Amino acid sequence: MKTYSKFLWGLAALPMLVSCSQDEVSPDPGREDTGAGVYMSFDLSFSGKNSRAFTQGDDSSSDGTEIGTDAENKVNEVLVVLSNPTNNGFVAYTLIPEEKLLSMTAGDQPLYRATGKFNKTVINDYYTTTTQRDVNVYVFCNPSGTFVQYIKARLTNDRDWINYTEDVVVGAPSENSLWNKNSGFFMSNLRVATRTLPAQIDDWNVFMSESTPFDLSGINNAGQPTEVDNHTNRGAIDVHRLAARFDIRDGSQMLDVEGCNGVKDVPFTYNVVFNKENRPLVQCEIISMAPVNMMNKQYVLERVSDTGMDTNIQLLGAERPWYSTSTGTVIPNSGNYVVTPYATEKEAGIMSNWTEYFNYTFYDPATGKVDSRGKHWKFESISKVVNGSTEDYPYDRYPDPNKNGDYRAWRYVTENTMPGSADNQMTGQTTGIVFEARMKANPDLATSADKWERKLYEVLNATVHNSNPYADPILFALSGSLYASWQHVQAAALAAAGFDATKGQNQSLDRTAGLYLACYGNGGVGVVRDDDGDIIFTDTEEPDVASVNYAYEIWEAAGRPAPDGTHPQFATFRDRAVTNLFTLYLSNQNENGDWGYYCYYYYWNRHNDNGQVGTMGPMEFAVVRNNVYKLAVTRLSQLGHPRVPENDPDTPTPDTPDEQANVYMTVSVRVLPWVVRINNIQF
Repeated sequence: MKTYSKFLWGLAALPMLVSCSQDEVSPDPGREDTGAGVYMSFDLSFSGKNSRAFTQGDDSSSDGTEIGTDAENKVNEVLVVLSNPTNNGFVAYTLIPEEKLLSMTAGDQPLYRATGKFNKTVINDYYTTTTQRDVNVYVFCNPSGTFVQYIKARLTNDRDWINYTEDVVVGAPSENSLWNKNSGFFMSNLRVATRTLPAQIDDWNVFMSESTPFDLSGINNAGQPTEVDNHTNRGAIDVHRLAARFDIRDGSQMLDVEGCNGVKDVPFTYNVVFNKENRPLVQCEIISMAPVNMMNKQYVLERVSDTGMDTNIQLLGAERPWYSTSTGTVIPNSGNYVVTPYATEKEAGIMSNWTEYFNYTFYDPATGKVDSRGKHWKFESISKVVNGSTEDYPYDRYPDPNKNGDYRAWRYVTENTMPGSADNQMTGQTTGIVFEARMKANPDLATSADKWERKLYEVLNATVHNSNPYADPILFALSGSLYASWQHVQAAALAAAGFDATKGQNQSLDRTAGLYLACYGNGGVGVVRDDDGDIIFTDTEEPDVASVNYAYEIWEAAGRPAPDGTHPQFATFRDRAVTNLFTLYLSNQNENGDWGYYCYYYYWNRHNDNGQVGTMGPMEFAVVRNNVYKLAVTRLSQLGHPRVPENDPDTPTPDTPDEQANVYMTVSVRVLPWVVRINNIQF
């Protein structure tokens, strides 16, 4: 896609003795093969900088480095653009195809050398229209076809080309222009690379052959009056990938908990619900995951600013840290922001029309609510990822090259940051991951002395389900407890009010108990029966017609119909239950058609951790190019969100902050520099 700016006028194209006026420059000013030309070469280095768990300054990270795979480091084609450093105007380009890349070896580092030809007429025009002898060199590895065609159409002194943004299409791997199995990773400069050209146009005469190119990374004509030193304090030009990467490992520590009937070594499985004796009742197994709010376009050249807006940017500037942990404390610092497209919209808050900005939108544009069944999400089996299955993804899975915790590469994502106030980091516009988990009963519950624990086991292990989930048992969660049915809620509410079945009518209830109020409201309980159906208590207080229980009894008497325009009884019951902070879990089928009880955990990707739980800092939640985000879910502290947003008292809205005091899970995140092997390319 197109967006442009200022900054690349100078990387000159070194031609010869032909002059033409600026008005005569072709719309294809860099054409390589129209007669005489001049040749240039330079060294190209792949940088893993700009990756961090938290930014420490000038491209350093708190978490080491990582070499990429061969697929992530391969160069199939190189586009070089020259621009004028004084006014950012476009000068020339050359395109180096794969057959012109000579593969070399230096130790264990794969290297490339290439030679590129620049049109002599265009270079000569640069000499005749300016006294400038420096140029900015911009290198694009594996550029998209749309970007190449865009560059070919640039006119001399075009100052907007640096703002070009690339559309990111999801779907078949071959459609993605940032990472592609066949064409490689789209890469661009890490920093502005200013280089010096020969002083006079005639000095180019010795660089007219492919065998004797002018060196943009070395010393030319050493020891002669025409010497040009592009080696000292210059040398190789660093590039990095436009994409970021998510890696995953099992952080459940392989459960081996007493009282779990020997259940152990179950990957991605966590004890979540416990009884009063702290014995685990319910576990959650993470079975799949899906990216959400992945931006649908990205600047080809990275930029930073002090506000996060796309004005007063510093092109290819370093990301400065907001925090320092050198003293063991978090100290505000003079940080800056990486700028991504839609900064103006993000500053205002993207509250609707999410498909205009993101792939895999977290919210459904049709309803404005969490995409309950994930029609905009793409789930992938977590076991297939960690076991190395490729499915339809562009690159083979592979273990962590550093063998650090057995991480597996999962997928690539686009850059996404929020400008200005930390409050702009909210769920409507931050890139995140939805983890899908299935509830599992502790096998010990099958023989528990507690009838409700046995009931819970029965519900979670049922193999036969109704096509109508509303006819199946519904699980209710409140304040860390899980109830196997509404009857279980009723029994617990009576117990909280001090009910004793052995006392018959001769007792009074504490109707101020929290669970009692949540269930029965300000009224009575009606008739209470034992397990055989015999009446053991009849309340003299009238039922509260506004209570959750009253609405449940009406829905139950109607035969538990699914909610629709004719049968609104469940909707009334559900709305009252959610208002009283009950979370409802209905049976569902997963992507493989398996019935069960599932929940979702929402994770918002952390870039710079300020170390303050519940408090967001600038650039804390973001995705920045060429970062590897290593993720491991280490704990699930409570059940996740139900699939149906209306059943959730804690369902987020587009303006919900990414970080809140109530935490559903903790995730350990290691952000590593995605350092690549060095490649030398000569033009």
